[in-house]
Amino acid sequence: MITRLRAAILCDDVRTEDNGKNIFVGVYGNQIITGVRPAIIAGFLVLMLDADAEENKVDLRVSAITERTQTLMLKATGGLVTLITPLQIALVDEKPLRVAVRNEGSETWLDCGEWQMTFAENAAEAPPEFAEQIYQWVATAKEELSQQSVAPNSLAARPL
Repeated sequence: MITRLRAAILCDDVRTEDNGKNIFVGVYGNQIITGVRPAIIAGFLVLMLDADAEENKVDLRVSAITERTQTLMLKATGGLVTLITPLQIALVDEKPLRVAVRNEGSETWLDCGEWQMTFAENAAEAPPEFAEQIYQWVATAKEELSQQSVAPNSLAARPL
């Protein structure tokens, strides 16, 4: 069972040294700013959680334009679980990215963080074919969500 959130990090890349230490590259503060409109933000979500069992099933919820919940199996050593998952986010509107986690079967979500996604004041327009792909991806995700037949990895805010 997850008992506490120690840290939530959103970053561009995670690298692991030979000694097992993780290096977080391009760590975001509470705001994600892009210079292109619309855009795909690709990076990593890192959650450091306390757990009271060696194996934990948790639900991870990521929401921005759409909302996606995924159940994950986490293995703990010494009570600390570090979850590192790739993440892609379609940025078409200036909306917050919210992340929460809960123990599987629980009604209570543990808020893990919120990042405001915005366009730079002088953001360039994406090439039309790229923009169309992003808008189509978001439309498909919303349609799948409305039909309750969501395929893994298909939403506009999603763990990969």
